[in-house]
Amino acid sequence: MIYSVVDIETTGSKPGQNKITEIAIVKTDGTRILEEYSTLIHPETNIPYFITQMTGITNQMVASAPKFYEVAKEIYEHLKNTIFVAHNARFDYGFLKEAFLELGFNLQLQTLCTVRLARDCFPGLKSYSLGKLCNELRIPIQNRHRALGDAKATTILLEKIISSKGHPANFSIKNESKKTILPPNLESEQVKSLPEAPGVYYFLNQKNQIVYIGKSLNIKKRVKSHFQFKSSTSKKPKLFDDIHNLSFEIMGNELMALLHEASQIKTHKPRHNKALKRTRYPYAIDIIKDEQGYLNLKLKPQPSAQNPLLLVGSQNAGTKLLEKWIETHKLHPQFLNLPHLATKPTEPPTTYNFKVENLIQRHTYPKKNALLIGRGRTVDERSIVLIENNNYLGKGFFSEYEGLSNIDDAKQHIELEEETPDHKKVILSLWKSKDYKKITF
Repeated sequence: MIYSVVDIETTGSKPGQNKITEIAIVKTDGTRILEEYSTLIHPETNIPYFITQMTGITNQMVASAPKFYEVAKEIYEHLKNTIFVAHNARFDYGFLKEAFLELGFNLQLQTLCTVRLARDCFPGLKSYSLGKLCNELRIPIQNRHRALGDAKATTILLEKIISSKGHPANFSIKNESKKTILPPNLESEQVKSLPEAPGVYYFLNQKNQIVYIGKSLNIKKRVKSHFQFKSSTSKKPKLFDDIHNLSFEIMGNELMALLHEASQIKTHKPRHNKALKRTRYPYAIDIIKDEQGYLNLKLKPQPSAQNPLLLVGSQNAGTKLLEKWIETHKLHPQFLNLPHLATKPTEPPTTYNFKVENLIQRHTYPKKNALLIGRGRTVDERSIVLIENNNYLGKGFFSEYEGLSNIDDAKQHIELEEETPDHKKVILSLWKSKDYKKITF
């Protein structure tokens, strides 16, 4: 059993957005080191000052270093047919997987995290950071926050765990895994061939009708989770026996996947989906300023709303939302047209309206007209979401080589859609994400 103990240094904490600056791989059989490999990597972007302060890696140091694509094959040769080990494996493996995906290769390795293993093996410690563990367990560590120094220390930690509990690949993975049981009418090859990419997936029945739609940042992982059970005798959901086929659409990023899922569920109304099916919103919460200068939020039939804040599916849902805002935003029942709860207001309009305006801001796009640009389905593609006049118009993809010079260019690339509260909720939830570039006009 061979382990590849890996440590990487990066320009930040987000795979895809930030890049690798250094990698080290130490191969071990759990008792002795078999091989070492390390290299600086040109990240093709600036290394932030605070990262340099932590790692000591400067822009000058990586200026003549190879780019990732130049050493990718060499790195894979070191990793293949081994178990990937790292201290906080999600971070290191996530960055490497993303770097390989950008080259069109789907890295798939069995992984082990020494943070989790150390918690099991050495319980009760105050911290399980690599530095604190090395102090506690008297593990020598040189060049802290440099890849090879950290990888060598992690290798010694792994050896101590193996010495104490045996090979973690034997005791850890078996205990953590659930049993995967595929629907009887679904071919296993269909699941195996699914991409590990953001997108939307579809379960189809015997008549090839869509019975369930889902979305995920990792289509394969999410689909497999539907079929994982504690034992072969575990109760299966009703959906299980209804699945005869599946399909998927890669969407490039979380925003596009969420928007597409909402649209597809509303279009197909799959029998096993519970949420997002609504397409009619007959009521609106309207913003009205009364004669005393107070901002009122009143539930009205949609056609009569002059300045709607948001749409709701029923009168009951609208009333419950207004009642909730009384608690969460300290709004006054009189100005929400809830006479059964009304008392005499005590705040002046300016003070009260400040609270209402804060609530309105939460449910309004930060910019009236905007483009949200994100990762596409391929390396040279970008996604686009268009907001015009405070309304979501649609989404699409364009080649980064084409570029967008104006709003009319953007409209040529989008698929028009009618905005619903579900679309708006998705966009607002991800508006502040650094994964999407905002262009306002």
